[in-house]
Parts: sequence; structure tokens; C-alpha cells
Amino acid sequence: ESIWFSLCFPCLSRRRWQSVSIISGDRTHPGLISSRSPPYARFRCIWVHCILLFLCACTASISDDIGPEELASRLPSNWQVGTHAQDGIAVVVAMPVPTQAVAVGEVLTVFIEGDGNAWSSRSRPSPDPTPKNPLALKLALLGDGNARIAYMARPCQFEARAWPGCNPNLWTHERYGSEGLAAMSGALDVIKGEGEQVLIVGYSGGGVMAALLAAARDDVVGFITVAANLDTQAWTELHQVSPLEGSLVPLAYGQRLAKIPQVHLVGGRDEIVPPRITDSYLRKVAISGQMHRITQAEFDHHCCWVREWPTLHARAMEQLRRQIGAGGSEAE
Repeated sequence: ESIWFSLCFPCLSRRRWQSVSIISGDRTHPGLISSRSPPYARFRCIWVHCILLFLCACTASISDDIGPEELASRLPSNWQVGTHAQDGIAVVVAMPVPTQAVAVGEVLTVFIEGDGNAWSSRSRPSPDPTPKNPLALKLALLGDGNARIAYMARPCQFEARAWPGCNPNLWTHERYGSEGLAAMSGALDVIKGEGEQVLIVGYSGGGVMAALLAAARDDVVGFITVAANLDTQAWTELHQVSPLEGSLVPLAYGQRLAKIPQVHLVGGRDEIVPPRITDSYLRKVAISGQMHRITQAEFDHHCCWVREWPTLHARAMEQLRRQIGAGGSEAE
């Protein structure tokens, strides 16, 4: 039923994962070669040009054009990567090596990636859904204070794309489907410690999966979304695209979700997921936007969540604590 991994988490197995260091480099342009340069000077410039290009390739960091490279090569040396597969659908997960045993009741914060590179064009699915700008990964690498954290890619992203169950439906029309949700929930079962509770942070479509996981599980203490298209029907109608047939709809679990502490971060200039999509979700679930939404007027779908994450995360956690202290969500 479940097949693991390239390698296993040290806290759950005696095997050790390989870890790969990340080297951050500064990409520079070597400049142009003058046509008046003597032959040896031109040869020297070409040689320097080649060396610089080689160094740039070797010092790639997590940039906005990450491409389809392996996730393991993009992480600090104290992070470990594994792949969980269920019914042929694979999910890549990563987390720092634990420094101590997991205590009962401790909270694991899981960051879920967005939809990634779902479409090559308006009518042609992408052959590889790996995100070009893995924003949720960037948030995860900023940490969550002293809490335990993990990162979860979406099905078939990064190393998982070669698994036999991967097909374009999983990152297009069925991107929020039951099979992908089951694979992600199974991966979560593997990485969390016994008795450990879960807080989920989801970016964009990862916020939809965060809501679905929160509704499906009984160990989720709350969830935070960033620029998430939570009312998926209103979102597809806004962009005049086909309905997400084969996908689950968070609003179908509205009564359950209304009881779960949650905070939604919204960009005032987000044209991909404008504020009215979040407002529609809050209204239909019948919870107070004042207590459950944080709006950043100058932000769009990508900017400037990473830059301001420490401050925004602290604000979101404070609102979650208020909701938990009040005994759950505040109904309108």
C-alpha cells in the first residue's frame, strides 16, 4: 500500500538519509569581448567566461527559476528528503534532522507547496509540475521559531515526477482530488511523531490542500493559508477556465472547517487569487473575516510573502491562539 522512499527519516527508522549542502552564489555577467582585443586576450576572456558560467551552475540556490531540479540538491545540509508513494502516486517530503525525541502533544508545522507548473499553455498540461518558484519551500526554510517543521511538495513534483502513477490529471483537473489527498495524508502519517499534532501552512493551491487535510484529519490544530484559492468554484469562474472536475471542494466540508482555527493571508494586489475569493470562502463557511483574515494591501500572488514572513507568521499565530483560546472559530 505504501512504498517508501529514496531514504528514510532518522526519527522513524534506523536508516540515515543522505544530505546535500546548498551553496548560495552570486550570478554575475562576465561582460562582452571587444572585437579589437588581441587573440590571446579574447581567448582568455572566453576561458574566464566559461569558468564563470560553470561556477554559476554550481552555486545555484533556491531562486525564482528553480526549474525541475531535484529538491534534495536545494536544501541545507541538516535537511533530509524522502519520497512517500501510495497507489503509485508519490509525494516528496523534507524536514530538518530532529535534534531530540518528539514529545507527545508537540506540534509539527507542515508547509505545503502550491500547484506548481500545472500548464504549459492554456490548453496543454505541463509534462512536469515542479514549481519554478517554490514559495512554500522558501517559507519553510525561514523556519517556525523553535517548532518542528516539515515541507511537503504536491504529488509528482520534484523527485516524485518519475513514479508510474503520475499523470497530468493529478496536477490539472484533479489537483485537489481524493487520490492526491490520500497520498499527502499518508506522507504526513509517516513524518509526524506519535502523539504529535499538526499545524498546516499552505501556499496558493497548497492552501486548498491544507483545508482539505484539516477537514479529513483529527490531529490538525489549525491551518494558515497564503494567497489560497479556497473557493475553487468562484476562482475558476473568475478566470473563465474549466471546472476542476475530479477535485474535492473545501466548501463541501464547511461545517467541519468552521470549527477549525484558521488564518488566511491575502494580497490586495493579487490578480491570480484576488481578495474576493477568500471573502467568498469566509462568507460561505460563515466565519468572521476580521478574526480569520490578514490582508496585505501592497502584496500580489508572489510578492512579498517571503520577505515579510517572520512578521506575518507571528501575526497569524497570534490570531490562531486567540481562536483556540475562544474555543474555536468565531462565527458571524
